Amino acid sequence: MFTGALVALLVLVGGASAQVQYPPGGSNLQTDRTQARPGEPITVTGAGFLPASTVTITFDDAVVLGTTHVRENGTFSIEVTIPANASPGSHTLAATGTGADGTPRRITSAVEVLGTAAARGGTLPRTGSGITTSLVASAALLIGAGSAAVVGTRRRPRLARVGISRRG
Repeated sequence: MFTGALVALLVLVGGASAQVQYPPGGSNLQTDRTQARPGEPITVTGAGFLPASTVTITFDDAVVLGTTHVRENGTFSIEVTIPANASPGSHTLAATGTGADGTPRRITSAVEVLGTAAARGGTLPRTGSGITTSLVASAALLIGAGSAAVVGTRRRPRLARVGISRRG
């Protein structure tokens, strides 16, 4: 009889715990990557917020990166940009708003900012020297001078032969 009661209690407790979502309320802020350069976009998602409420995303609790509205299922997703002046190292992204139960809610995620800023507009960084135009002009000038010298030396013998007279 004691074992029957114990089994019934375990079934009740087991059934109730099977309905609990882990982690409770989506307690962590999710990002599409853990590393980014200053000026690069990063997508932030979260759950457990009051539907139709507003969530604010901050960088190190000092810089507001953006705000978004919570969907009907209590989730949100937003693309924000790492500040251009962010220093290299570990930083915290935070989402603050109203929890599904009506109380204030704050969830966080760490992001590592890498050392240099992202290139703007998909262009490659400038490398090399700034004298390319001068070198091309000099090369064209040398080729022109060389061609003129070759043409000039070929004409001289013909002109010299025409101008020489063997009559005495």
